[in-house]
Amino acid sequence: MEIIEEVEAILGYGDTCNHCLGRFFGKRSFGLTNDERGRSLRIAHEIATNRPHEEPAPES
Repeated sequence: MEIIEEVEAILGYGDTCNHCLGRFFGKRSFGLTNDERGRSLRIAHEIATNRPHEEPAPES
């Protein structure tokens, strides 16, 4: 499964913060925080699927 497809599946479960999204891919890249990795994956997914960028709601 390609990374974009994996991101699609994860985001399909419901609201997911950037930190949590980034944790799924922690062993695939180094030098980024989970939040940075998650935000990057979210943006790459939005570009690949031609969707507008939306930041997740802040956690309470």
